[in-house]
Amino acid sequence: MAPSQSEIARSLHFVSEMLEDRGEDVTSLRLDIAKIDPDDYSKAMDYTETLMLYTEDTIIMYALFDKVGKNLGTSGKKDKFMFSYSKDADVDWSLKILEGRVDFPGSKVLTIPGKKKNIILIVSDGSGTNNMNMLRLEVNSLDSKINRKYGGYMHLFHFKHTLYNPSRHVLTPPHMKLSKEEAKRVQEIYLIKNPRSQMPHILRDDRMARWLGLRHDDVVMITRTNPNSGTSIYYRLCI
Repeated sequence: MAPSQSEIARSLHFVSEMLEDRGEDVTSLRLDIAKIDPDDYSKAMDYTETLMLYTEDTIIMYALFDKVGKNLGTSGKKDKFMFSYSKDADVDWSLKILEGRVDFPGSKVLTIPGKKKNIILIVSDGSGTNNMNMLRLEVNSLDSKINRKYGGYMHLFHFKHTLYNPSRHVLTPPHMKLSKEEAKRVQEIYLIKNPRSQMPHILRDDRMARWLGLRHDDVVMITRTNPNSGTSIYYRLCI
């Protein structure tokens, strides 16, 4: 079932909150969201085009097709959505997106403005479990390459997982990703020599870890408040 315009608008609102929680300036993004043409929503809802928006550092891509090709970054003829990136002397990011239906494939070449290093890819649930698993593997591979070369990331989300903000839930304590310097200071204070064996863990697939974009060995500070015992600070190492 295709997402409605109100669902896409809701998703965009929460994605902007997610990027804000990651430390990005989303002022221009929210202005761009307010200016989205209804036709752009219709094309995304009709599975015919990718909806794309930008922040200073990040490309946000909505590929809400009824079936997303399982090979990401390859040239399989039957794929309905394919992604590749390159870097040249003039443009930091170049995206080639092949869009369309199986019986009427189309193509579009998009040049991304400015210097971008992060990609958030949002796909619909119509992709199917097997295709999503393959897509996730491809995204993880590209994520590692992007991080290694440009210090950025590529993250994959189900559309339904962008329809709410887990950090605002009453049962979710505040999470804050620490900088490398802050994490090192915490380890010095608590005499931690081997973080992997001495610190409690948070899985990289944890909902808040994904929300904050945590990587392996990142440290997150969790602030818990209890009416009886007051405020307590916990630290978790991402694995």
